[in-house]
Amino acid sequence: MSSTSQSSSSDSPSPDRSYSKWNSRFKCNLYYYRTNYFILIMFLLAMGFLSKPLAVVVAFLTGPKYGILK
Repeated sequence: MSSTSQSSSSDSPSPDRSYSKWNSRFKCNLYYYRTNYFILIMFLLAMGFLSKPLAVVVAFLTGPKYGILK
């Protein structure tokens, strides 16, 4: 009977291990999607620069004034 209880307890991960696993997975996904968002923003800025270059330059120059790029 003790072997059955040991096998059932060893089958389920401990709370610390489970938390560590999910924390690692969350960080991995965060880094992955952060890269995608960065690529998307760069693409949108490039498209904006191609259509209205002066507007993109003015937006970057006025950003620090309003606290956007501090």
